[in-house]
Amino acid sequence: TSERLEQGDESVDYVITDPPYYDNVQYSKLSDYFYVWLHQCLREEYEEFQPELVPKAREIVANENANKDEEFFVESLSNVFSECHRVLKPDGEMIFTYHHNENEAWAVILDALIDSGFTVTGAYPVQSEMPNSPHISDLDNAEYDIMVFATKEKTDEQITLSELEENLYFDLQDMAAEERERHENLSTADLGVILRGKCMYYYSRHYPDVYSEGEQAGIDEALNTVDSIIEQ
Repeated sequence: TSERLEQGDESVDYVITDPPYYDNVQYSKLSDYFYVWLHQCLREEYEEFQPELVPKAREIVANENANKDEEFFVESLSNVFSECHRVLKPDGEMIFTYHHNENEAWAVILDALIDSGFTVTGAYPVQSEMPNSPHISDLDNAEYDIMVFATKEKTDEQITLSELEENLYFDLQDMAAEERERHENLSTADLGVILRGKCMYYYSRHYPDVYSEGEQAGIDEALNTVDSIIEQ
């Protein structure tokens, strides 16, 4: 249903959503665990609960076992974001949170945003997990999500990959100093999430005028600068 919204063109002030984390969570399979009990109780009263399992055909997720690759994920998410773009007022805003430890998962989100006509106008880290959370205990997982703000704003400013990397480096110093006042030990995963969020901001803000040695730089090239900074 998110790929076909009922709202009219330019009728909404804000879209607040939570897109799937690429290949991190298989949401429909998790839903089946709870759904089967609802199916037993409600199937005779509500037709929505008559199927034995939740529908999975249009679930937007990366899952090789379901023949859903990167192309499927980007195309499907672009459909959703395009609908969000259509219903938003000219000065409207789409807001969502995201995190992942892999560049590939950020590249597909950024690709879908750009393909849908959005520009990232803000990317701010928020602590979403406590250090002793059972979800991340003893794992190199990030405690932070990035709060992403996207609008229909367009710019025509050029930037090189070197300038983008420099901006990320200095932004990280400022943000890390602020975050360490609240959280003493930022992990490598946390630093990566913070940097990838800011990379989305700079790349989309200057797209398509992001260059490397005179050639247009791709999303993957931009995100690779994050690895360079983390390794320093």
